[in-house]
Amino acid sequence: MLVLVKKKNKEGKDTVENKKTSSSSSAGSSRIKYTSFFIACFVIGIILITGLSGVVSVSAAAPSITDWSSTGGNPTNKDNPQDLIYKVQPEDTITFTVTANETCNFTWKVMLGANTTQTYTKNNTKTSSFTWQVPNEASTWDIEVETSSYKPVLGPYEQDHKIWTITASQLIELYPEEDIQSAIDSLPEEGGVVELKEGTWHLNNSMTPIVIDRSGITLRGQGKNKTTLSLTEHIYHGLIRISVYRGDQAFENAVHSEPKSCGALEPQADELCNISNVVIEDIHLHGFDLEFSSYFDNVGIQGVFFKDAKFSDLWIDHIGVGLQLRKSVNGTFQYSLVEHTGGAFWDFGPFCGYTIHHNMFRNGGSGYAVKFNGACWHNIFTNNVMKDVTGQLEIYGTSNYNKITN
Repeated sequence: MLVLVKKKNKEGKDTVENKKTSSSSSAGSSRIKYTSFFIACFVIGIILITGLSGVVSVSAAAPSITDWSSTGGNPTNKDNPQDLIYKVQPEDTITFTVTANETCNFTWKVMLGANTTQTYTKNNTKTSSFTWQVPNEASTWDIEVETSSYKPVLGPYEQDHKIWTITASQLIELYPEEDIQSAIDSLPEEGGVVELKEGTWHLNNSMTPIVIDRSGITLRGQGKNKTTLSLTEHIYHGLIRISVYRGDQAFENAVHSEPKSCGALEPQADELCNISNVVIEDIHLHGFDLEFSSYFDNVGIQGVFFKDAKFSDLWIDHIGVGLQLRKSVNGTFQYSLVEHTGGAFWDFGPFCGYTIHHNMFRNGGSGYAVKFNGACWHNIFTNNVMKDVTGQLEIYGTSNYNKITN
């Protein structure tokens, strides 16, 4: 303990000096003991926290789907019980089954384009089955199942999923370098499926854009690490285009036309958006370079005037701009990776009523990474990850009624 003692000096003036009392030794000893005790508690606390964190991280890890199958009906183009893409007959009854590596929750959906027509949930089990009767119509559906066990209050949650594509229309199987556009054009009026087998298609300006100009068409590969559309040169349009306008100039004119807001587009969507229920999934779109000079130059997927489209399990990389989907309504973009772009990953508008979830955007951006570019309404942006990007999410102009929950 430290005290101040006042005393007289030789000149009779008051001075102040420091003097330790006799209790300083015992107090110092006590301080050392208490300090040692505190350090010991701190170290033990760190060990406990680290240990508990390890436990939490293990329990919060995504359950993975280890087995899947489907049975029943009168399928064709089905190679084995684990085949995810095949043709059925109207009113067939099919049972889908998945097994996870641990007890978890299962959410099933029947999707017609981006519209959910049926749901089913099963919690706290390792195996879940879902039985579905094919409607009596010539359409194409996706049967989706998602597994999860832990959903934090904030931030993306871990999940695994499987998606079956089931069609009662036509299914065309293509092998690498076979003509994708000719296959799409040969589908019947109600649409159908073009299934791209494992491998790489090498494409240039004359072979792009691959145009989907009718409703009910699914373009699906074997997985974003297995089926690749690879550009061999810089392109001056999109790699894939959803539009009735095949020519580049006609497409640009449609983009610049009215309406230019969701407030004006949504009430007229059924009339103006004359393409619906398009699905693009399980494909890697690999560009040639990162250069771009306009919204129409060197784009992964572009489109105008369509609705109810779903984009799932895509990998878009090494290209000018990831997506330019203008004047489109009620879409879903999910389970995808967009990276290494010269400009934004996602920059367009108006788009209305989209659900953008479970995606990763990384290594790209040019001042903004994902941009709601003017008058974009009623969109949900949730459970996405942005990593190593220039700029983040930008809500631009009169974009209202959007929900951001990351």
